[in-house]
Amino acid sequence: MPSLSIVIPSYNRAAKLIRLLRNIEAELIDSNESGLIHVLLSDNASTDDTQSKVSSFATTKFELEYFRQERNIGFDGNVRFLYDAAETDYVWFFSDDDILLPGAIAMVQKGLAATEPEVLLFSFIQPPGSEVRTFNLPDQYAVITEPKEIIRFVSYYPKVSIYVCRKVELSDAQRKELEPFYENGFYWIDLCYSVLFAAIKPRLCIISQPLACCDDDFMNLRFGPSVFLRAFTIFQHPFVCAHLPNMAEEYRVLSYYSAIQLMFAVKMGSLRAEDAVSFEKEMKTLRIPPYALLRSPRALMQYLALRLKLVPLYKIYKKMLGRTTQSKLPPEIRKVGGDMK
Repeated sequence: MPSLSIVIPSYNRAAKLIRLLRNIEAELIDSNESGLIHVLLSDNASTDDTQSKVSSFATTKFELEYFRQERNIGFDGNVRFLYDAAETDYVWFFSDDDILLPGAIAMVQKGLAATEPEVLLFSFIQPPGSEVRTFNLPDQYAVITEPKEIIRFVSYYPKVSIYVCRKVELSDAQRKELEPFYENGFYWIDLCYSVLFAAIKPRLCIISQPLACCDDDFMNLRFGPSVFLRAFTIFQHPFVCAHLPNMAEEYRVLSYYSAIQLMFAVKMGSLRAEDAVSFEKEMKTLRIPPYALLRSPRALMQYLALRLKLVPLYKIYKKMLGRTTQSKLPPEIRKVGGDMK
C-alpha cells in the first residue's frame, strides 16, 4: 500500500481545522492503514488561535506535522510548500473547511494501490446534500490514459480537496516549467500537469463515488473575480499545449464570463465576499473586452447591470415575480466555492 500525506493549507479557520483533524482521526479508527497516513498542516501566518488549538490537539491515529509560516505566503505558496515538505508516495491536497465522507481515506488508498496513477480525482458534494456526482464513470476506479482526456478531467472541477498527486522530486527544469503558474490561484492543477508530463505513460484514476463535501459556509468567498480571469492560464502549461494547443485561448473568453457571474452572484446575495472592501475594489478596476461581451448577451446584460448599479432594481424585479434572490449559480461558480486563502 503506498504511503499518503494529507496536506492542509490553512488560514484563520482554527475551529474548522480542528474539525477536519478529528474527521481524519475518526476515519482512521476504522482503517488498518493508519501507519501509512501522514498529515501536514501549514498555517499561513493565521491571526486567530490556530497555533494554540493545533498544539493542544492530540492524536494516536496519524502522524501530524505542523508548520507555521512567519508571513502569509499566499494560497499557492502554501500549496507549494506542503508538496515540497511531503515525503510520502502521494500527496492529497485538502481544504481546511471541507469534510471527509465515511470510507474516503480507505477508498483513496485502495485506488492508488490498484491503479498506481500520477493523479487521482474523486467526486465532491457541493452544496451539502446534493446528489449530483462530479464524475459518472462506470468503473469503481476508472483509469484514463489518453492525454487529451486526462487534461480535461484534471481541470474539470477545480476543488483543491479532490486532488491526489504522486510525489516526485521536482527537477530544476520542472520548477522553471511551473514558475509562470505560481500565484495564478490554481497552482496545484499545474503541479499535477507537471507530474503527468514527466511520466512515460501518464495515468489518471477517477473515483466517481463522492468522498468529500463542503460545509454550510461554502457560499463565503475568500477571493475576488480576478481569480477567474487568471483561470485560463492553467492551460498554458506545456503538457496542455502539447495536446490541446488552443485550450488556453478558448478558456480566456470563458474566464471573462465566469468573473462577471461571480460579481453578479455576490451583488445578488447568492454568494458572500468575506472581504467586501477588497472585493468591491477589484470589481471597480476589472475591465472586460467588448468582443467578449458581444459574444454573450447574458454576460453583457449582467456586466451593464453591475457597471450602471442596476442590480438592486433587478432584485426588486425578481421579488415582484416571486423568485428568490438565491438563484441557481452557474456551474463554474458552484465548483470553486471558497477554496482560495
